[in-house]
Amino acid sequence: MSELAVDVDGLCVMYGSIKAVDGLSFKIKRGEIYGLLGPNGAGKSSTLKVLAGILEPSYGKVEIFGKPISEEVEVKKLIGYVPEETVLLESITPREFFEFHRFCERLKWRSQSLGFQSLFRLLSLPNILTLLLPRFPWELSAKYQLSLLFYTSRRL
Repeated sequence: MSELAVDVDGLCVMYGSIKAVDGLSFKIKRGEIYGLLGPNGAGKSSTLKVLAGILEPSYGKVEIFGKPISEEVEVKKLIGYVPEETVLLESITPREFFEFHRFCERLKWRSQSLGFQSLFRLLSLPNILTLLLPRFPWELSAKYQLSLLFYTSRRL
């Protein structure tokens, strides 16, 4: 098993003739926290979309836990991704959101004893399980989506 969580070498992302990412290389070891910083248009979102398997690289090598991103199904089982634009169903509550993902992905919860209320307290989320998510401000909707990643067994 690879000691690297992420291995990017010579990543290039093209949108037509425009290079959004030009020869990016970096490595992230297991357990490290890594951030991408840069001005608008620097390629941060494009890089994350490649890592999440949403966007194909024009060229370069990208591996997640030693698996090339071309092994799409296997890699997607390992990662979680919260997009810039949150996509939520029109009539869904936080409780339904968690249950929907748990059912669809047959997720194994990290802790069977950690209930919704405990998770929301841990992440400083309001315990508003019956309100519709689309009515939440963007930041709160994103926080609920992010909390799902902490609650599941995703590795990246």
